[in-house]
Parts: sequence; structure tokens; C-alpha cells
Amino acid sequence: MGNALNLSTKHLFLALFTVLIWGLNFIAIHYGLNGFPPLLLCAVRFGLAALPWVFILPRPKAPVKYIVGYGIFTFVMQFGLLFSGIYMGLSTGLASLVLQVQVFFSMGLAAFFFTDKPGIWKICGSLISFAGIGIVAFHMGDSASLIGLVLTVLAALSWSAGNMFSKKWMRNRRFRWWYGAIWWLFLLWWACHFL
Repeated sequence: MGNALNLSTKHLFLALFTVLIWGLNFIAIHYGLNGFPPLLLCAVRFGLAALPWVFILPRPKAPVKYIVGYGIFTFVMQFGLLFSGIYMGLSTGLASLVLQVQVFFSMGLAAFFFTDKPGIWKICGSLISFAGIGIVAFHMGDSASLIGLVLTVLAALSWSAGNMFSKKWMRNRRFRWWYGAIWWLFLLWWACHFL
């Protein structure tokens, strides 16, 4: 095989920390929805996260249509639909799993728009993970609302659409720093949520 993954202890810790933050994010959403309607929570979340940085960071040098498309699909629609799905009765644990179908949507959209052809290992891994999601969905019974599930799947599709805007304008490596800044804004929001 020859593709051994040698992670340093530091990088393994950072990967596990990312998983922890991802999980805690859904707990924060759950508690946030107790005090705010879904779309208002989405607006407050990104408003508070972006407020100081919008005056400090320069605008990316990408075409405005890519910035707007990325923002609408990745933030407004993805999180608006996700928060609405959880608000409509989908558990946060199941929502975090269902949202991962964005991988399949992203692969399909990238194949359609960019003629990316996934390799055999990517296809096999995707089928295995999709089977796992199917097993969980089969055993969830009546514990989740159908509308919540549909809204969360649409959130995953929206995330994938945002990925296509990102893929289009990320081909120019000068924009990579800004993409990372988006995630720092998210982390800032997460930290502020618990203060």
C-alpha cells in the first residue's frame, strides 16, 4: 500500500481536538435553539463571529460572485437549514451524522461541474460510510422527524454547493489564508457562546 499515515502526537491531538469541537458545536446549537428561533440564531452566530473581523481582514481578491455564492450556500443556507432541522425535531447527534452526507454530494457535484473522477478507494470508502449512515437511519425508528431529516439533508447539499464555489476560487492559492480565517471566525463564535 505504501500510504501509511504517520501523525505526530501534536497532529493527532489537533485532529482529536477538531472532533471534540465538532461535537460540542452541536451541543451549543441545541442550547442556542432553546433561546432563539433557528434563523435568528444563525444570524446572531455569524454576526457576532464576523463583527470584529469584517473591519480588520481585507476582502478576499476573489470575484464577488464566488464570495457571495460561498457565503450564501456555506453559511446562510447550510446553517439555516441545519438549525431548522434540529429545531423541527432531529436530534443533534443524528444531525451531526446526517450532515456528513455532504461528502457524497460534494463528490457528485465535483464530478458534474469539474469532471473530477473519484478513485476506487474514495468510492469504496464512501460506500462503506454510506452503508453505516444507512444502518443508523434504519434503526432510528420514530425518534426523528421527517421534516427535520429532510432539512438537514438539504443543509448537507447546501454545504456541498458552497464547496463548489470554494473549489472554483481556491484554485488560486492566494486565497487559502482567507478560507482558514472563516474557520477561526467559527471558533471565535463557539468560544463566545460559552462566555
